[in-house]
Amino acid sequence: MSKGGRFARIARDLEKLPPELIEPVLADLEYGQIVRVSQFGGPRVTWAIENSPAWSRFFRGKLPVLQQLDDLTNELITLCYATGGFKNSPWYDQLSFLRYQKDNFRFKYPTDWASHWALMVRGRLHSVAQDLYPNFTETAYFLFPAGTPLNANETEEVEFFIDTAFTLYSLKTNNWPANVPSLPVLARWIALYKRVRHARLAAQAAELDRLVALHERHADRVKQPWAPQTRRPNPDHVVAGLRREAARLKRRNVDGRVWHGRELSGYRFRPAFAALVPYDWCLRLFCEVFKRHPVPDEGVEEGRGDGESVYPQEVLEMMREVLEGLPSFYYVYGEKMLDPSRPETLRTARTPWSVSEPADGRDGRFLTKRVRGKNPFPHSDNELRWLETFVEVILWMEEHFPSLVNEVRGEEWEDCHGIEATKRRREERKRRKEELVKEARSRENGAKT
Repeated sequence: MSKGGRFARIARDLEKLPPELIEPVLADLEYGQIVRVSQFGGPRVTWAIENSPAWSRFFRGKLPVLQQLDDLTNELITLCYATGGFKNSPWYDQLSFLRYQKDNFRFKYPTDWASHWALMVRGRLHSVAQDLYPNFTETAYFLFPAGTPLNANETEEVEFFIDTAFTLYSLKTNNWPANVPSLPVLARWIALYKRVRHARLAAQAAELDRLVALHERHADRVKQPWAPQTRRPNPDHVVAGLRREAARLKRRNVDGRVWHGRELSGYRFRPAFAALVPYDWCLRLFCEVFKRHPVPDEGVEEGRGDGESVYPQEVLEMMREVLEGLPSFYYVYGEKMLDPSRPETLRTARTPWSVSEPADGRDGRFLTKRVRGKNPFPHSDNELRWLETFVEVILWMEEHFPSLVNEVRGEEWEDCHGIEATKRRREERKRRKEELVKEARSRENGAKT
Protein backbone atom coordinates (compact mmCIF):
# COMPACT_ATOMS: atom_id res chain seq x y z
CA MET A 1 0.00 0.00 0.00
CA SER A 2 3.01 2.31 -0.01
CA LYS A 3 2.68 5.32 -2.29
CA GLY A 4 4.75 5.24 -5.44
CA GLY A 5 4.97 6.54 -8.94
CA ARG A 6 2.79 3.81 -10.45
CA PHE A 7 -0.59 5.34 -9.59
CA ALA A 8 0.59 8.86 -10.32
CA ARG A 9 1.57 7.71 -13.83
CA ILE A 10 -1.77 5.93 -14.33
CA ALA A 11 -3.71 9.02 -13.23
CA ARG A 12 -1.59 11.26 -15.45
CA ASP A 13 -2.17 9.02 -18.48
CA LEU A 14 -5.91 8.68 -17.81
CA GLU A 15 -6.27 12.44 -17.53
CA LYS A 16 -5.32 12.68 -21.21
CA LEU A 17 -8.08 10.29 -22.36
CA PRO A 18 -11.76 10.96 -23.01
CA PRO A 19 -14.13 9.55 -20.31
CA GLU A 20 -15.35 6.66 -22.47
CA LEU A 21 -11.77 5.34 -22.69
CA ILE A 22 -11.11 5.79 -18.98
CA GLU A 23 -13.97 3.46 -17.98
CA PRO A 24 -12.44 0.18 -19.27
CA VAL A 25 -9.30 0.89 -17.27
CA LEU A 26 -11.27 1.66 -14.09
CA ALA A 27 -13.37 -1.48 -14.52
CA ASP A 28 -10.26 -3.64 -14.26
CA LEU A 29 -8.82 -1.95 -11.16
CA GLU A 30 -9.31 -2.92 -7.51
CA TYR A 31 -11.27 -0.84 -5.00
CA GLY A 32 -8.15 0.41 -3.21
CA GLN A 33 -6.41 1.09 -6.51
CA ILE A 34 -9.30 3.32 -7.61
CA VAL A 35 -8.88 5.36 -4.43
CA ARG A 36 -5.16 5.62 -5.04
CA VAL A 37 -5.64 6.78 -8.63
CA SER A 38 -8.09 9.42 -7.41
CA GLN A 39 -5.37 10.78 -5.09
CA PHE A 40 -3.34 11.79 -8.16
CA GLY A 41 -6.10 12.34 -10.70
CA GLY A 42 -7.38 15.64 -12.03
CA PRO A 43 -10.98 16.73 -12.69
CA ARG A 44 -11.47 14.34 -15.63
CA VAL A 45 -10.37 11.26 -13.69
CA THR A 46 -12.45 12.29 -10.68
CA TRP A 47 -15.55 12.75 -12.85
CA ALA A 48 -14.95 9.38 -14.53
CA ILE A 49 -14.69 7.59 -11.18
CA GLU A 50 -17.80 9.19 -9.68
CA ASN A 51 -19.83 8.46 -12.83
CA SER A 52 -18.37 5.05 -13.63
CA PRO A 53 -21.06 2.41 -14.38
CA ALA A 54 -18.95 -0.09 -12.45
CA TRP A 55 -17.87 2.03 -9.48
CA SER A 56 -20.08 5.12 -9.11
CA ARG A 57 -22.16 3.69 -6.23
CA PHE A 58 -18.98 3.25 -4.17
CA PHE A 59 -17.33 6.57 -4.89
CA ARG A 60 -19.86 9.27 -5.76
CA GLY A 61 -19.63 11.95 -3.07
CA LYS A 62 -17.22 9.84 -0.99
CA LEU A 63 -13.83 10.38 -2.60
CA PRO A 64 -12.54 12.98 -0.09
CA VAL A 65 -13.30 10.65 2.84
CA LEU A 66 -11.84 7.63 1.06
CA GLN A 67 -8.67 9.55 0.27
CA GLN A 68 -8.31 10.44 3.96
CA LEU A 69 -8.76 6.77 4.87
CA ASP A 70 -6.15 5.79 2.29
CA ASP A 71 -3.67 8.24 3.82
CA LEU A 72 -4.43 7.01 7.35
CA THR A 73 -4.00 3.40 6.28
CA ASN A 74 -0.58 4.14 4.81
CA GLU A 75 0.44 6.05 7.93
CA LEU A 76 -0.56 3.09 10.10
CA ILE A 77 1.34 0.66 7.89
CA THR A 78 4.57 2.65 8.23
CA LEU A 79 3.89 3.11 11.95
CA CYS A 80 3.16 -0.51 12.86
CA TYR A 81 4.93 -2.80 10.40
CA ALA A 82 8.40 -3.53 9.12
CA THR A 83 8.97 -3.43 5.40
CA GLY A 84 6.98 -6.34 3.96
CA GLY A 85 5.42 -7.19 7.33
CA PHE A 86 1.97 -5.78 6.60
CA LYS A 87 1.07 -8.55 4.14
CA ASN A 88 1.63 -11.17 6.84
CA SER A 89 -0.53 -9.40 9.42
CA PRO A 90 -4.17 -9.96 10.46
CA TRP A 91 -4.94 -6.37 9.49
CA TYR A 92 -4.00 -7.16 5.89
CA ASP A 93 -6.75 -9.78 5.86
CA GLN A 94 -9.22 -7.39 7.49
CA LEU A 95 -8.56 -4.91 4.69
CA SER A 96 -9.01 -7.53 1.98
CA PHE A 97 -11.96 -5.54 0.53
CA LEU A 98 -9.40 -3.00 -0.74
CA ARG A 99 -8.28 -5.70 -3.16
CA TYR A 100 -11.79 -6.47 -4.43
CA GLN A 101 -12.70 -5.85 -8.04
CA LYS A 102 -16.22 -4.79 -8.99
CA ASP A 103 -17.53 -8.35 -9.32
CA ASN A 104 -16.32 -9.25 -5.82
CA PHE A 105 -18.75 -6.74 -4.31
CA ARG A 106 -21.84 -8.29 -5.87
CA PHE A 107 -22.79 -10.35 -2.82
CA LYS A 108 -20.63 -8.65 -0.21
CA TYR A 109 -21.89 -6.80 2.82
CA PRO A 110 -21.82 -4.17 4.26
CA THR A 111 -22.72 -1.95 1.34
CA ASP A 112 -21.17 1.16 2.97
CA TRP A 113 -17.54 0.25 2.50
CA ALA A 114 -16.30 3.71 3.46
CA SER A 115 -17.76 3.28 6.96
CA HIS A 116 -16.38 -0.24 7.14
CA TRP A 117 -12.91 1.02 6.19
CA ALA A 118 -13.13 3.72 8.87
CA LEU A 119 -14.09 1.01 11.36
CA MET A 120 -10.97 -0.97 10.47
CA VAL A 121 -8.72 2.10 10.85
CA ARG A 122 -10.18 3.03 14.22
CA GLY A 123 -9.94 -0.59 15.32
CA ARG A 124 -6.23 -0.70 14.51
CA LEU A 125 -5.68 2.53 16.42
CA HIS A 126 -7.65 1.05 19.31
CA SER A 127 -5.05 -1.75 19.41
CA VAL A 128 -2.23 0.80 19.39
CA ALA A 129 -3.82 2.64 22.33
CA GLN A 130 -4.22 -0.64 24.20
CA ASP A 131 -0.50 -1.26 23.81
CA LEU A 132 0.29 2.19 25.22
CA TYR A 133 -2.10 1.97 28.18
CA PRO A 134 -1.64 3.07 30.95
CA ASN A 135 1.41 5.10 29.91
CA PHE A 136 -0.29 7.80 27.84
CA THR A 137 1.16 10.63 29.92
CA GLU A 138 4.66 9.15 29.89
CA THR A 139 4.43 8.69 26.12
CA ALA A 140 3.32 12.30 25.59
CA TYR A 141 6.31 13.40 27.67
CA PHE A 142 8.51 12.82 24.59
CA LEU A 143 6.61 15.23 22.37
CA PHE A 144 8.95 18.03 23.45
CA PRO A 145 12.51 18.19 24.83
CA ALA A 146 12.72 17.32 28.51
CA GLY A 147 13.23 20.13 30.98
CA THR A 148 11.82 22.92 28.82
CA PRO A 149 8.63 24.74 29.90
CA LEU A 150 5.71 24.32 27.50
CA ASN A 151 3.86 27.23 25.94
CA ALA A 152 0.08 27.22 25.45
CA ASN A 153 0.20 25.53 22.03
CA GLU A 154 2.57 22.81 23.23
CA THR A 155 0.44 22.18 26.30
CA GLU A 156 -2.61 21.83 24.05
CA GLU A 157 -0.77 19.27 21.90
CA VAL A 158 0.14 17.20 24.96
CA GLU A 159 -3.42 17.31 26.27
CA PHE A 160 -4.80 16.45 22.83
CA PHE A 161 -2.49 13.44 22.55
CA ILE A 162 -3.43 12.09 25.99
CA ASP A 163 -7.18 12.72 25.61
CA THR A 164 -7.33 11.15 22.16
CA ALA A 165 -5.32 8.15 23.36
CA PHE A 166 -7.83 7.61 26.18
CA THR A 167 -10.71 7.90 23.70
CA LEU A 168 -9.11 5.38 21.34
CA TYR A 169 -8.43 3.04 24.24
CA SER A 170 -12.08 3.17 25.36
CA LEU A 171 -13.47 2.35 21.91
CA LYS A 172 -15.26 -0.94 21.44
CA THR A 173 -15.26 -2.12 17.86
CA ASN A 174 -18.83 -3.45 18.05
CA ASN A 175 -20.29 -0.34 19.70
CA TRP A 176 -18.63 2.93 18.70
CA PRO A 177 -19.42 5.80 21.09
CA ALA A 178 -20.80 9.11 19.92
CA ASN A 179 -17.46 10.86 20.52
CA VAL A 180 -15.52 8.61 18.13
CA PRO A 181 -12.57 10.64 16.77
CA SER A 182 -12.97 12.09 13.31
CA LEU A 183 -10.52 11.22 10.55
CA PRO A 184 -8.64 14.56 10.80
CA VAL A 185 -8.30 13.99 14.56
CA LEU A 186 -6.90 10.52 13.93
CA ALA A 187 -4.45 11.89 11.35
CA ARG A 188 -3.23 14.49 13.82
CA TRP A 189 -2.84 11.92 16.60
CA ILE A 190 -0.87 9.53 14.38
CA ALA A 191 1.48 12.35 13.36
CA LEU A 192 2.10 13.20 17.03
CA TYR A 193 2.65 9.57 17.96
CA LYS A 194 5.18 9.10 15.16
CA ARG A 195 6.99 12.17 16.47
CA VAL A 196 7.03 10.58 19.93
CA ARG A 197 8.44 7.36 18.53
CA HIS A 198 11.25 9.21 16.74
CA ALA A 199 12.08 11.18 19.90
CA ARG A 200 12.08 8.02 22.01
CA LEU A 201 14.36 6.18 19.62
CA ALA A 202 16.78 9.11 19.61
CA ALA A 203 16.72 9.29 23.42
CA GLN A 204 17.28 5.55 23.75
CA ALA A 205 20.25 5.63 21.38
CA ALA A 206 21.72 8.65 23.20
CA GLU A 207 21.35 6.85 26.53
CA LEU A 208 23.25 3.79 25.30
CA ASP A 209 26.00 6.04 23.91
CA ARG A 210 26.20 7.73 27.30
CA LEU A 211 26.52 4.37 29.03
CA VAL A 212 29.29 3.36 26.63
CA ALA A 213 31.30 6.40 27.74
CA LEU A 214 30.57 5.55 31.38
CA HIS A 215 31.72 1.95 31.01
CA GLU A 216 34.91 2.94 29.21
CA ARG A 217 35.86 5.11 32.19
CA HIS A 218 34.56 2.85 34.97
CA ALA A 219 34.76 -0.74 33.70
CA ASP A 220 35.60 -2.04 37.21
CA ARG A 221 32.77 -0.09 38.85
CA VAL A 222 29.77 -0.80 36.62
CA LYS A 223 28.42 -3.99 35.10
CA GLN A 224 25.34 -5.27 33.34
CA PRO A 225 22.46 -5.67 35.82
CA TRP A 226 22.46 -9.45 36.23
CA ALA A 227 26.14 -10.14 35.66
CA PRO A 228 28.16 -11.69 38.53
CA GLN A 229 29.78 -9.48 41.15
CA THR A 230 33.29 -10.48 40.05
CA ARG A 231 35.54 -8.51 37.70
CA ARG A 232 34.66 -9.13 34.05
CA PRO A 233 37.43 -10.97 32.15
CA ASN A 234 36.41 -9.28 28.88
CA PRO A 235 34.68 -5.93 29.52
CA ASP A 236 35.01 -4.90 25.87
CA HIS A 237 32.08 -7.11 24.85
CA VAL A 238 29.77 -5.02 27.06
CA VAL A 239 30.77 -1.84 25.24
CA ALA A 240 30.48 -3.57 21.86
CA GLY A 241 26.95 -4.74 22.67
CA LEU A 242 25.82 -1.28 23.77
CA ARG A 243 27.32 0.33 20.67
CA ARG A 244 25.70 -2.22 18.39
CA GLU A 245 22.26 -1.68 19.90
CA ALA A 246 22.64 2.11 19.81
CA ALA A 247 23.46 1.87 16.09
CA ARG A 248 20.33 -0.24 15.46
CA LEU A 249 18.17 2.32 17.24
CA LYS A 250 19.66 5.10 15.12
CA ARG A 251 19.03 3.16 11.90
CA ARG A 252 15.44 2.51 12.92
CA ASN A 253 14.98 6.21 13.53
CA VAL A 254 15.97 7.23 10.00
CA ASP A 255 14.40 4.45 7.91
CA GLY A 256 10.89 5.95 8.08
CA ARG A 257 9.28 3.03 9.92
CA VAL A 258 9.16 3.59 13.67
CA TRP A 259 7.44 0.22 14.07
CA HIS A 260 4.99 0.46 16.97
CA GLY A 261 4.73 -2.81 18.88
CA ARG A 262 8.25 -4.03 18.11
CA GLU A 263 10.75 -2.54 20.53
CA LEU A 264 14.48 -2.72 19.93
CA SER A 265 16.53 -3.47 23.05
CA GLY A 266 13.44 -3.13 25.22
CA TYR A 267 15.10 -5.10 28.01
CA ARG A 268 17.60 -2.25 28.39
CA PHE A 269 14.88 0.26 29.23
CA ARG A 270 11.97 -1.55 30.93
CA PRO A 271 13.55 -1.77 34.41
CA ALA A 272 13.81 1.30 36.62
CA PHE A 273 17.61 0.98 36.54
CA ALA A 274 19.80 1.63 33.52
CA ALA A 275 21.56 -0.97 31.38
CA LEU A 276 24.62 -0.58 33.63
CA VAL A 277 24.56 -0.70 37.43
CA PRO A 278 27.37 -0.31 39.98
CA TYR A 279 28.97 -3.35 41.56
CA ASP A 280 27.77 -4.11 45.07
CA TRP A 281 31.29 -3.59 46.41
CA CYS A 282 30.97 0.07 45.40
CA LEU A 283 27.92 0.44 47.61
CA ARG A 284 29.68 -1.27 50.51
CA LEU A 285 32.69 1.04 50.08
CA PHE A 286 30.40 4.06 50.07
CA CYS A 287 28.72 2.89 53.29
CA GLU A 288 32.01 2.19 55.05
CA VAL A 289 33.52 5.56 54.12
CA PHE A 290 30.35 7.38 55.10
CA LYS A 291 30.29 5.60 58.46
CA ARG A 292 33.81 6.79 59.20
CA HIS A 293 33.35 10.26 57.69
CA PRO A 294 29.69 11.36 57.71
CA VAL A 295 28.64 14.11 55.35
CA PRO A 296 27.64 17.26 57.25
CA ASP A 297 24.07 17.73 56.18
CA GLU A 298 20.58 17.93 57.58
CA GLY A 299 20.05 15.15 60.09
CA VAL A 300 23.80 14.53 60.48
CA GLU A 301 25.64 16.06 63.39
CA GLU A 302 28.70 17.92 62.24
CA GLY A 303 30.59 16.87 65.34
CA ARG A 304 30.54 13.21 64.37
CA GLY A 305 33.90 12.21 62.94
CA ASP A 306 35.70 14.58 60.64
CA GLY A 307 33.36 14.30 57.64
CA GLU A 308 33.28 18.02 57.09
CA SER A 309 37.05 18.17 56.52
CA VAL A 310 37.73 14.92 54.63
CA TYR A 311 35.78 15.71 51.48
CA PRO A 312 36.71 18.46 49.01
CA GLN A 313 33.81 20.76 48.24
CA GLU A 314 33.23 19.19 44.81
CA VAL A 315 33.12 15.68 46.27
CA LEU A 316 30.92 16.86 49.13
CA GLU A 317 28.33 18.13 46.65
CA MET A 318 28.46 14.85 44.74
CA MET A 319 28.07 12.90 47.99
CA ARG A 320 24.90 14.80 48.83
CA GLU A 321 23.53 14.14 45.35
CA VAL A 322 24.27 10.44 45.79
CA LEU A 323 22.59 10.33 49.20
CA GLU A 324 19.51 12.00 47.74
CA GLY A 325 19.04 9.23 45.19
CA LEU A 326 20.12 6.18 47.20
CA PRO A 327 16.66 5.10 48.47
CA SER A 328 14.92 4.83 45.08
CA PHE A 329 15.24 5.28 41.34
CA TYR A 330 14.14 8.34 39.38
CA TYR A 331 11.13 8.03 37.10
CA VAL A 332 10.94 9.01 33.43
CA TYR A 333 9.94 12.56 34.42
CA GLY A 334 13.00 12.84 36.67
CA GLU A 335 11.01 12.50 39.90
CA LYS A 336 11.62 9.87 42.56
CA MET A 337 9.49 6.77 42.19
CA LEU A 338 9.80 5.70 45.85
CA ASP A 339 7.05 3.23 46.77
CA PRO A 340 7.95 0.81 49.61
CA SER A 341 5.20 -1.58 48.47
CA ARG A 342 6.84 -1.93 45.04
CA PRO A 343 10.37 -3.40 45.27
CA GLU A 344 11.09 -2.45 41.65
CA THR A 345 11.16 1.23 42.70
CA LEU A 346 13.82 0.70 45.41
CA ARG A 347 17.50 1.09 44.60
CA THR A 348 19.28 -0.58 47.54
CA ALA A 349 18.90 -3.09 50.35
CA ARG A 350 20.77 -3.52 53.63
CA THR A 351 22.17 0.00 53.84
CA PRO A 352 21.30 2.78 56.31
CA TRP A 353 19.27 4.51 53.54
CA SER A 354 17.41 1.45 52.29
CA VAL A 355 13.64 1.44 52.64
CA SER A 356 13.69 -2.35 52.29
CA GLU A 357 15.94 -4.36 54.63
CA PRO A 358 17.78 -1.44 56.26
CA ALA A 359 21.13 -2.42 57.77
CA ASP A 360 24.57 -1.01 58.47
CA GLY A 361 25.80 -1.44 54.89
CA ARG A 362 28.34 -4.24 55.40
CA ASP A 363 26.20 -6.45 53.20
CA GLY A 364 24.67 -3.68 51.11
CA ARG A 365 23.55 -4.47 47.60
CA PHE A 366 21.80 -2.88 44.65
CA LEU A 367 18.34 -4.19 43.81
CA THR A 368 17.77 -5.28 40.22
CA LYS A 369 14.25 -6.63 40.21
CA ARG A 370 13.08 -7.79 36.79
CA VAL A 371 9.84 -6.25 35.55
CA ARG A 372 7.57 -7.05 32.63
CA GLY A 373 4.85 -5.23 30.78
CA LYS A 374 6.26 -1.73 31.17
CA ASN A 375 6.77 0.34 28.04
CA PRO A 376 10.50 0.75 27.42
CA PHE A 377 11.01 4.45 28.12
CA PRO A 378 14.50 5.97 28.22
CA HIS A 379 15.72 6.71 31.71
CA SER A 380 15.58 10.26 32.94
CA ASP A 381 18.61 12.51 32.99
CA ASN A 382 18.37 12.52 36.81
CA GLU A 383 18.74 8.74 36.91
CA LEU A 384 21.72 8.67 34.54
CA ARG A 385 23.36 11.62 36.27
CA TRP A 386 22.98 9.85 39.63
CA LEU A 387 24.75 6.79 38.24
CA GLU A 388 27.58 8.88 36.79
CA THR A 389 27.95 10.85 40.02
CA PHE A 390 27.98 7.72 42.17
CA VAL A 391 30.83 6.04 40.28
CA GLU A 392 32.84 9.28 40.27
CA VAL A 393 32.48 9.37 44.07
CA ILE A 394 33.60 5.73 44.23
CA LEU A 395 36.63 6.56 42.07
CA TRP A 396 37.59 9.29 44.56
CA MET A 397 37.10 6.91 47.49
CA GLU A 398 39.27 4.25 45.86
CA GLU A 399 42.12 6.73 45.60
CA HIS A 400 41.79 7.93 49.21
CA PHE A 401 40.81 4.71 51.03
CA PRO A 402 42.68 1.88 49.23
CA SER A 403 42.69 -0.43 52.26
CA LEU A 404 38.90 -0.34 52.42
CA VAL A 405 38.64 -1.22 48.74
CA ASN A 406 40.31 -4.61 49.20
CA GLU A 407 38.17 -5.26 52.26
CA VAL A 408 34.82 -4.65 50.55
CA ARG A 409 35.75 -6.39 47.31
CA GLY A 410 36.69 -9.66 48.97
CA GLU A 411 38.80 -12.52 47.70
CA GLU A 412 36.47 -13.51 44.87
CA TRP A 413 36.79 -10.18 43.04
CA GLU A 414 39.80 -11.28 40.99
CA ASP A 415 38.71 -14.92 40.73
CA CYS A 416 36.28 -14.32 37.89
CA HIS A 417 36.49 -17.90 36.55
CA GLY A 418 37.11 -19.81 39.79
CA ILE A 419 34.89 -22.58 41.08
CA GLU A 420 35.51 -21.48 44.64
CA ALA A 421 34.12 -18.04 43.87
CA THR A 422 30.98 -19.65 42.46
CA LYS A 423 30.60 -21.76 45.58
CA ARG A 424 31.04 -18.74 47.81
CA ARG A 425 28.39 -16.83 45.87
CA ARG A 426 25.96 -19.71 46.21
CA GLU A 427 26.63 -20.01 49.92
CA GLU A 428 26.16 -16.25 50.31
CA ARG A 429 22.84 -16.36 48.49
CA LYS A 430 21.75 -19.29 50.66
CA ARG A 431 22.73 -17.41 53.81
CA ARG A 432 20.82 -14.34 52.73
CA LYS A 433 17.75 -16.43 51.98
CA GLU A 434 17.90 -18.10 55.40
CA GLU A 435 18.20 -14.71 57.09
CA LEU A 436 15.16 -13.43 55.24
CA VAL A 437 13.15 -16.50 56.21
CA LYS A 438 14.14 -16.08 59.87
CA GLU A 439 13.20 -12.40 59.81
CA ALA A 440 9.83 -13.20 58.23
CA ARG A 441 9.08 -15.87 60.82
CA SER A 442 10.13 -13.56 63.61
CA ARG A 443 7.77 -10.86 62.37
CA GLU A 444 4.99 -13.41 62.00
CA ASN A 445 5.48 -14.71 65.55
CA GLY A 446 5.58 -11.15 66.86
CA ALA A 447 2.30 -10.35 65.14
CA LYS A 448 0.62 -13.43 66.65
CA THR A 449 1.68 -12.49 70.18
